Amino acid sequence: MKNPIEANQAIHPPIDDLALIETHIRLIETINQWSDIGILIDENCKSILILMLKENSVISLLRFCLSANDSVTAIDSLKKPKGKIYFGGLQGKELTLEEIHSIELINKIWNSIQEQVTEFATKDVYDFFKQTEDDSKKTGRGKDFSTPTKRKVMQDSHGRCMFEGCGENLSIDDLTSTEGNFSYLAHNVASSENGPRGIIGLSEKLSDDPRNVLLLCDKHHRLIDKIATPDYPASRLSEMRRDFCTTANKLLDGLGYHPIPAFSVLWPVHRQVITAPSTTQVAQSLSTMKSRLDGNVNVVSDNESILRESDPAILKEIMVNSINLVAERILMQAQNYRYRAALFAFGLMPHLIALGAKIGNKNEIIPIPRFRDSAQWVWPSEVSTGSFYTISGIENLSDNEPDVILILALTNAPEAMLNASDDIKKDKNAKIVSITALPQMMGNGALAHPQDGYTFMKDIQKLLHDLKSQHGVTRVHLLPCASNAACVFFGQAFDSHHPDIIVYDFHNKTMVKELIISNEKNKCVIKSVS
Repeated sequence: MKNPIEANQAIHPPIDDLALIETHIRLIETINQWSDIGILIDENCKSILILMLKENSVISLLRFCLSANDSVTAIDSLKKPKGKIYFGGLQGKELTLEEIHSIELINKIWNSIQEQVTEFATKDVYDFFKQTEDDSKKTGRGKDFSTPTKRKVMQDSHGRCMFEGCGENLSIDDLTSTEGNFSYLAHNVASSENGPRGIIGLSEKLSDDPRNVLLLCDKHHRLIDKIATPDYPASRLSEMRRDFCTTANKLLDGLGYHPIPAFSVLWPVHRQVITAPSTTQVAQSLSTMKSRLDGNVNVVSDNESILRESDPAILKEIMVNSINLVAERILMQAQNYRYRAALFAFGLMPHLIALGAKIGNKNEIIPIPRFRDSAQWVWPSEVSTGSFYTISGIENLSDNEPDVILILALTNAPEAMLNASDDIKKDKNAKIVSITALPQMMGNGALAHPQDGYTFMKDIQKLLHDLKSQHGVTRVHLLPCASNAACVFFGQAFDSHHPDIIVYDFHNKTMVKELIISNEKNKCVIKSVS
């Protein structure tokens, strides 16, 4: 845009002379081209903006104060020969001066209310401006719900309340188990211009539009219409409907995927309990893996009180026993599924790495990421993001390096990790190999897709093999700072003929030894470090 000030006439007083519209058109045509016209109103028509649209994006806007007849003429002059006229209402909110003065903000608002936008004919334009001229609203309601609209809303809702977070089954009464229709159809934009969320010029037109209708339970129907109407403008209800349909379809899409079991392993962290994945989180996580849940999540370990209340001096041995027992149970239960499963595991990093090592890499048991900040179990990306880390330091190794420090920095590289590496380097004369997330990927979501996790595991497997076979490494001092899923994937890389792995964890301003993972007669053995 060459001149945003000229493109936004609304920073000036409204045009009050029809002849000036033509002058304005000639001016704007020198800097912008558009096809369609949009009419944007806010609550109670406090502001009326005329938008010049190109592919539904606002490229210019203006205001005018004209009679109904002159308004129609102005709109016709602005509209291109093959262009269309769209009318949109921002319900429940008045436009601010800051918004009116910004094409970018108006464009954002216009695109956020697309469910409250409809096409207008010339007669509709005249009727609207005549109503605003007379300061009147139409009485009565728009059309009743037609059978096709009812059917469409029922299909979109799958018989569930579409209010965010509710999802109640409206085909049965939970108390009596009586089957029936216990739902209510509710308008986003009210059917009457005088009703809650009514919009002049839109209420009648959207009255029988299924995009403008929610299926609700009795409680939430009363909430939006009687109890807290100002809290639920039409745009928010439309967003609810849109999000519900997206989530419901995504979950139902999972029905076509191969059924697999899912295991939940929740080890307390510093005596704090960990939240189990919700049904929705499980379904969405498995959907990314092109799988769906078979039955219920198998709870293998669930914040046991003994793990929260034991003295730290004996907790290490208890955790070793728990790791062995949990791994054994998972492998036993996954056997009937040809060892293909999802794993929702969370705990301290050394324990997760050890669990991965005990589960091994000859199966398809995939750990699911959990974001610490939001407590959500979810894959950050629907598609593989490709390489998200670099491996450095191997080039500095000789063919005789008994001890190597392996820094795994995927979520952060804190000072405690550097302090620990310095201490080990002095004590063992060990060199450093670093696995570091790319700067733009560093964080809890570095490992974003199951395919990335599988590739990461294979790379670590090769790295551990090369460290022993080419550089004579017998002990790897692992300093991890990574997500739960990355830790399990790392552990799964451990295999026969790999060096022992001494896993460290954070303690005060450094890191201390917690576990040793080693091979004894081709068997993975976990031992605590006293």
